[in-house]
Amino acid sequence: MARVPKKNSKKPSAIVITIVLAAFKRTDLLPHALNAIARQDFPSSRFELIVVDDTASGQNKKVTDSFKGKITNLIFISPGHQGAAKARIKAFAQAKGDIIAFTDEDTLPKKDWLSQIKKAFDAHPEAAGIEGKVYTDTIKPLFSNAPENLHGGIYIGCNTHYRRAVLEKVNYYDPEFYFWREDTNLAFKALTQGKIIFVPEVVTHHPAKSIAPVSLWKNLHHLKDDMLLFRRFPQKTVSFVGREWIRHAGVSAMAWLLVLAGYALDGWIGLALGIIIYGIFRTLLNLQKKRFTFKEGAQFLFITFVRDLAFPFYFVYYLITVNVFNTPDFSPRMAQ
Repeated sequence: MARVPKKNSKKPSAIVITIVLAAFKRTDLLPHALNAIARQDFPSSRFELIVVDDTASGQNKKVTDSFKGKITNLIFISPGHQGAAKARIKAFAQAKGDIIAFTDEDTLPKKDWLSQIKKAFDAHPEAAGIEGKVYTDTIKPLFSNAPENLHGGIYIGCNTHYRRAVLEKVNYYDPEFYFWREDTNLAFKALTQGKIIFVPEVVTHHPAKSIAPVSLWKNLHHLKDDMLLFRRFPQKTVSFVGREWIRHAGVSAMAWLLVLAGYALDGWIGLALGIIIYGIFRTLLNLQKKRFTFKEGAQFLFITFVRDLAFPFYFVYYLITVNVFNTPDFSPRMAQ
């Protein structure tokens, strides 16, 4: 479990909201996020921004320092590359606000974002947290990361916010989560203290962020964090992510069926036919409203095909190692 940061012992501050912004390797995107925060219509003296750098490369510090004249209360900390959860834990020790707002380097909060967060918490004193709307581009590159939360219940970390008192009670983030499901785990813990209310007026734009094609394969490692979440909150996890598991299992079963049945019925010709049918299915399922070249489309189909065949093996492996043998810690993995 995370060690609870010491509470700030200074005199009460005028700061109401502390923004914790997690930054990794996208120094090209960080200035846009900082600009969005600098343009907030919320009084500048009543919020602070803590930029938590998870790279320790020095580049994010240069970008952040260039905004010191635009953002009144700006703090930069760089604990080194430890993962998103551990990085954010470091920020809580310095936070002064009674509300902790979260965003990332690749998101763009609307101008009234902080004002709407404060308004929402004032309107819902019973709420442990406030979940805002996250939208992305209508058409996006094929190899991109672009989460959305249009109706609530997803708890995306870049636009879900909590009362500081609640975070103290639930002991903040769990450092065992490296990159995936750390936000969901925090939300599940916060729900033990009260409701997390979806407020669509709290808006963040998450532009589609390009990712390497191999990231589609690396996403199988997310199952490890899924299983850690399941170990902690079995019923909530099944309710939250069960349909996603079933969908992946269904596509995987289809891929295996087409491969085995095709080969059994007509050898290599049948196998090739089965793969073609799979490719058509995947194209209809995933390639709509995406920008891509022929080469990128071929890469996508190949990687997803291999990933779908591997899915059941990864699922069972992590189910056993995490939930049966209680794997205590996760070695760092490269974030997408």
